[in-house]
Amino acid sequence: MKEQFRQTGNSDFALQAQKLHRNMTKPYRVLARVSGETWEYTLSPLIRIDDIEKLVALLNDCPTVEDAHALVGQFRNGEYLK
Repeated sequence: MKEQFRQTGNSDFALQAQKLHRNMTKPYRVLARVSGETWEYTLSPLIRIDDIEKLVALLNDCPTVEDAHALVGQFRNGEYLK
């Protein structure tokens, strides 16, 4: 859209590009429900979406809150899931 703005000068393209950029750089908000409690984790927007999806799938299987915290801690330390 930035290129379309450059080519046409139409400010609608610039606004669309800004909105897209703003949405793409929002951090991920991952919710985990464990033992009747809900926890929210904030993760970098630079992480690939398929890695986030793997994390969410593993969080769904966590039996305890401590396990969920440990899993997210490992993930944040760069130990991405295989």
